[in-house]
Amino acid sequence: LRASRTGISPAEGAEAFARILGHGAGPQVAVCTRDLAALVERTRRFTREEMVEALQQRQGAASAHPRPEVSTPYEAPRSELEETLTELFQRALGIEPVGIHDHFFEMGGDSLVATQFLAAVNERFQVELPLRVLFEAPTPAQLAAAIVQRQVDALDEDLLAQMLADL
Repeated sequence: LRASRTGISPAEGAEAFARILGHGAGPQVAVCTRDLAALVERTRRFTREEMVEALQQRQGAASAHPRPEVSTPYEAPRSELEETLTELFQRALGIEPVGIHDHFFEMGGDSLVATQFLAAVNERFQVELPLRVLFEAPTPAQLAAAIVQRQVDALDEDLLAQMLADL
């Protein structure tokens, strides 16, 4: 198949479909106009730094849009932590302002932006939050609580390790 940035032609699609049917492929098939193995390998090597850089490039390219109509009224940050998180939300989503009860996905976030956003959050706060945390705590206020809890958990482990070492 011809490699293309815009997809494949109808004739190439028909050819790919015929090949798939001819080889008795399973219930799921991926058709890619680029070298799929190379893309998978590149994704595996995508580091946190590259994700933060990609987010920063995306932020630089996108100008801020006004706050969309969402189900929660705007509420300003109450702490420095919430202020920093709302700023990170605004940069990631390209929307201003973002309130502390605004839902990441309702504001237009998707899984790619979520991955990049969490890489920036983890870098900024020196925590390791998995992607599922953003699904469980999708607002700046909820995410602030999750970060504080993660930091407390880490502190307790360090304190316990120090106490055991002193024994």
